[in-house]
Amino acid sequence: MVKLTTLKTLEYQVTGKNLYCLTVPAKYNGQRWYIEMEEKTINAIDTMLELHDQSLHQEWLGYKEGGMSSEGFAFQERLETPDGTIDLEDGSELVLSEQVTAPELTAIPLEEPTKQEIQKVLDQLLKEASKYHSDFLVSIEKWRVSSSESNYQKFNSRMTLYFVLVMSKRFGTIEEIDKELQEYEKTLDVMRQLLEFVKSHDEYKNTSHFFAKTHSN
Repeated sequence: MVKLTTLKTLEYQVTGKNLYCLTVPAKYNGQRWYIEMEEKTINAIDTMLELHDQSLHQEWLGYKEGGMSSEGFAFQERLETPDGTIDLEDGSELVLSEQVTAPELTAIPLEEPTKQEIQKVLDQLLKEASKYHSDFLVSIEKWRVSSSESNYQKFNSRMTLYFVLVMSKRFGTIEEIDKELQEYEKTLDVMRQLLEFVKSHDEYKNTSHFFAKTHSN
């Protein structure tokens, strides 16, 4: 099983995302697994991979269609896992087993992070947000609109997740959280004003260049 980071676990808890283990009938010859390609098994794998690992789903489609494509060969290599477990991108699992006769789907419970682990994530989010804020100011000083917009969005994304986690995990008193939230909103408002100013200047500059070029012609 893929070891989820604390941040990913918290994001899954907040969004209500569930992880699953799909066990399908297969035979192992000592070197690789051979999936029993019955319709219900094929449909179950289709649904599982489409929802939990898009990249692997493309490999599976190549394998299902005959296995002669690069995607098909890539999936065949995955069938060489001795224990029959294929880890999916989001932490779910596809398990090949000789012990089942039909697909079986079970939920994988998420481990609750410790208070120390959560605090470490919150500190990291604030650190990343601070960097994006600094990068935003540098971009503003250099009149770089796209870079400013990107850093603005990244800052907002990190801080939004920070407050969602702080409130959902009850880190701090209501008064402390409210004070932090007000400071964040003030900072975001200033950033928004700076961004709009730089964008309007950029539009003015482009318009001026357009008219200057038009008149020169």
